[in-house]
Amino acid sequence: MIEDTRLAEVPLKDLHELIPNGGVHVVVVSDKEDQPAYESFFRQGCVGVLPRDVDDATLFRAIQAIFAGELWFPRKTLSRMVKDTLSKGNTRHLTRRELEVFEFIRQGLTNQQIADELFLSRETVRWHVRSLYSKIGVKNRSSAIREYELYQAKTGELAKTKSADEDEDE
Repeated sequence: MIEDTRLAEVPLKDLHELIPNGGVHVVVVSDKEDQPAYESFFRQGCVGVLPRDVDDATLFRAIQAIFAGELWFPRKTLSRMVKDTLSKGNTRHLTRRELEVFEFIRQGLTNQQIADELFLSRETVRWHVRSLYSKIGVKNRSSAIREYELYQAKTGELAKTKSADEDEDE
């Protein structure tokens, strides 16, 4: 266990070398409720956070859970990290071409019109559309458009990608 105030003293490089081997389970003891700090501890390889005034029963349960392969963080922290991961997961893996096709679908273009715009065959566009639908979990254009708008409203990532492409042309 490491106190949060002493975490800066621990050489993280050494800590990271021990953690993957399963030799060390790092739990941070803290009297702060700081969600971003907890997320940072997790990303550094820590398996849990406990309050400084933890009672014996909770400490025992935490140790058992950690040695059983579980994480011991506040539910709020874990929920936020899972939601962030899931909301980014589907479209994060879209290729640049799929993002272009996605934008044209949003504009209401047919596969043939998209093919003409991108100088591709209609069949190639069809494959991009199928791949796109599979990755975002939809079966038709209207659902794809709805997903596009929801994702763009949450992150703005698709708009940023388009803007970056436009900047390259200038």
